[in-house]
Amino acid sequence: MKKIRLAASVAVLTATVAAPTFAADVTLKFGHVGKPGSLFEASVNAYAQCVSDESNGKIEVQTFGSSQLGKDKELLQKLKLGQVDFALPSSVMSSV
Repeated sequence: MKKIRLAASVAVLTATVAAPTFAADVTLKFGHVGKPGSLFEASVNAYAQCVSDESNGKIEVQTFGSSQLGKDKELLQKLKLGQVDFALPSSVMSSV
């Protein structure tokens, strides 16, 4: 009985330690207010491509332009709540 418990404990410990090496790919959301063809869109798309390249495709940054996820105030609120991972506001936010 002790050998079974020991084997089970070792199996659980091994699975727990090995789990981070089998982590799933990550998808991040990046919202901005820029229209198609704007500098906002070009910058965010370039950032998304760099992240994908540097992580060998393990991290994907989904971009949402044209205020799809909300205007500046809503984007920053979603950022605080963890609903958006990145936000690029259109102007200086004097109060948040």
